Amino acid sequence: MWWQVGAGLYSFLIISIIGAIILAFVVGFPATMSANIFIPTLVLVILLGTLLSLFLYAGVGLLAFWMEDINPVFWIVDKAVMVLGGSYLPVALFPNSMYKAALYSPFGASQFITHTVSEAWAKEWMTKIGIQIFWVFVAAIIVFFVFAKAREKVSVNGG
Repeated sequence: MWWQVGAGLYSFLIISIIGAIILAFVVGFPATMSANIFIPTLVLVILLGTLLSLFLYAGVGLLAFWMEDINPVFWIVDKAVMVLGGSYLPVALFPNSMYKAALYSPFGASQFITHTVSEAWAKEWMTKIGIQIFWVFVAAIIVFFVFAKAREKVSVNGG
């Protein structure tokens, strides 16, 4: 997990800084960014989303103890995160049922950072952070138990 955080941190910081500068010059900052609640909730959503993503992908990685090739599972999870997280199409344009799936699934919850600039964020931030906290706990528990089962399968011979 720390390797993944370290590998992505540099590009995240560079893209965020350059993106913010371009945003400011091209269209200006959204009004929601000037709210007092924006920065604390942004930091919390980033941390929870990162933690949730790490647990999701750790769970996929642990499947390697039972499956020879976990790439298909990784692709499914990765595409679910991208689709329900709004990478392909903004979540606001989803049909109602798809929007609810994006809102209440761990795949969409891992990408709630995209919701922080919407005008509804001031009213919805507690609900969305609560959803993220719920999924972080569920994913952590699942990863913990799957890791415990995987540890039973490990056999170290000669060293």
